[in-house]
Amino acid sequence: MANTVDKVINIALAEVGYLEKKSNANLYDKTANAGMANYTKYGKEMHDIYPSVMDFPAAWCDAFVDWCFYKAYGTSTAKSLLGGDFNDYTPSSAQLYKNKNAWFTSPKIGDQIFFKNSTRINHTGLVYNVDSTYVYTIEGNTSGASGVVENGGGVCKKKYKLNYSKIAGYGRPKYDNQGNDIIRKGQQHAIEFTGKTIKVDGLAGNETKKMKARVLQHAMNLDYPKNQITEDGDFGTKSKLKLGTHYVKKGEKQYMVTAAEILMELNGIDPNGVEYPGTYGNGLVSAAKVKFGGTGTKITASNFLTLIQ
Repeated sequence: MANTVDKVINIALAEVGYLEKKSNANLYDKTANAGMANYTKYGKEMHDIYPSVMDFPAAWCDAFVDWCFYKAYGTSTAKSLLGGDFNDYTPSSAQLYKNKNAWFTSPKIGDQIFFKNSTRINHTGLVYNVDSTYVYTIEGNTSGASGVVENGGGVCKKKYKLNYSKIAGYGRPKYDNQGNDIIRKGQQHAIEFTGKTIKVDGLAGNETKKMKARVLQHAMNLDYPKNQITEDGDFGTKSKLKLGTHYVKKGEKQYMVTAAEILMELNGIDPNGVEYPGTYGNGLVSAAKVKFGGTGTKITASNFLTLIQ
């Protein structure tokens, strides 16, 4: 089985909402026995595997990341991807990547993000998406409040400006089949837009091709709610009739623009971000020029059919 990035991201996303426990009870219930005593299933399982390094109970942001990799790939491969070992002390965990020349200042999906205070690296999480403005993370032992919360007691999705001063850097696991970064962004955006899960591998395979059609179907249902079509990824007669001669042009704001932005990414072209609903701005103009030529100020029904091929 390939060690693809989507495996660890999907595992981490499934843990969002988990709350730290006040005792060793109910570790496998997401919300029961909530407290602030550092008891979690992540800490317990990693301690059972590696008691000399992984403490329990203890601060658990790094144990959460290690646990996600362990669940995705198994002990040996997880250690290799994480720089060679497990470690629940964030400075030591970051150093593992630095020792392997796998430390970066700009993020990719699947990176381990590290944060710093005035003294040292003090918090970590997993990058599940990146756009032109933000890096999006899943973190353990945090909260939904803005900014770094290094002892928040839960698993949450967060986002930070790319130039956020408390980001120390990124450790980059060497996944299999890295694929194209722009397609990978498109896959993640497509998942968020449609609610359907596919592999986030940066590869334009059959699963991604079907998702292209689903993205367009979903956008049409949102913009034109009369006569809803099935969002099944099969762009057949009913879907083509609903598309008709619909188009989007510069300055318009609708979900068909969102679809165009995501479809550009799934075709490996950067539209400079995705919005919900989208506004047809200069980023999409430039992407349309690359894909179709001309002025780039309009994407026709025929162009949409090309984008989903």
